[in-house]
Amino acid sequence: MSLTWDSVANANSYLVQVAKDSLFGQIVYNETGPATSIQVTGLAINATYYWRVNATNAGGTGPWSLPNYFQVQNSTAIRNRLNKALPKAFDLSGAGYLKSGNRIIVSYAVPASLGNVLIRLFDVKGRVVATFASGTTEAGYATASMDLRSGPGRTIGSGIYLCRMEAPGFMKAKILTVP
Repeated sequence: MSLTWDSVANANSYLVQVAKDSLFGQIVYNETGPATSIQVTGLAINATYYWRVNATNAGGTGPWSLPNYFQVQNSTAIRNRLNKALPKAFDLSGAGYLKSGNRIIVSYAVPASLGNVLIRLFDVKGRVVATFASGTTEAGYATASMDLRSGPGRTIGSGIYLCRMEAPGFMKAKILTVP
């Protein structure tokens, strides 16, 4: 577990305590050093710990900080939960026109392996009409939208369009009709 705190002007060292209880009656870590962060190891999984820090300089030792707390969790369990929440592959889930908001909505998925994603809207002549995503995109499920009522270059009229998503090793397109 990595703990970090703000520096105190003129401090020479910091005393950090980690305890099993909020009153610091069961201290499991008690260390002094010049850094504003420490790495604490050997803590029990799924246990809650409390920590505090004070600063010392030539004039003496300052008061304890307000106690903070954290829980050590099993990194494998966390990784498994995150992996289940992330898509397994790139996907252009949907593209549609919302008449009530006069908007085009594009839903897509990017897996844990990040890559450059390009999502564009083309007219029937193959011209790029709009770009919804371009560049490195975070893993997860996302939705991009475009308001057809305002903004420069947003004069998309009625017709049939092609929404295409491109990523490393992936390309998918959806037909979109704007009434």
